[in-house]
Amino acid sequence: MLLLDVGNSRCKWALVQDGAWTHQGVAGNTEWIALQHAFAALPVPDRVVVSNVAGEAMAQRLRAVCAEWKCPLEFVTASAQCCGVHNGYEQTERLGSDRWAALIAAWQRVRGACLVVNCGTATTVDALSAQGEFLGGLILPGVSLMQHSLATNTAQLIAEQGTLQDFPRNTADAIH
Repeated sequence: MLLLDVGNSRCKWALVQDGAWTHQGVAGNTEWIALQHAFAALPVPDRVVVSNVAGEAMAQRLRAVCAEWKCPLEFVTASAQCCGVHNGYEQTERLGSDRWAALIAAWQRVRGACLVVNCGTATTVDALSAQGEFLGGLILPGVSLMQHSLATNTAQLIAEQGTLQDFPRNTADAIH
């Protein structure tokens, strides 16, 4: 089974055989030739499961890249309930497939209350109850968007090269 996680900026993938990840990779959302070459080197999967938040045009490109495999792409969509997780979103279908898949994966792993945090172009923080109920969550700018916003919209916080620190003690590191 080939698993595809298509975010706003990158496509991450893993081939799972007999329950183990045997191949994995990443490509930018515009790097179609690299993705085609990577997929051509894989054993033919029996299933392709996709979480795609990059829109319908991206879904069409994925269908074209995977067309030689002759197996349909299964696109993850949020539902009222799946795999023990109850979706508490006001409009169930509006919950992003990435967040839904992450909630289900967290529930399968923890089977208890937890926060599910994903960091990419956007950062999401979602809460699961001890009964597997999705309680809601936040969508925040990712690190790059946050850095750009601070550099653009504040007078004294400029874009400087900082380093990642647990507890930064200077502005450049605090923004990093």
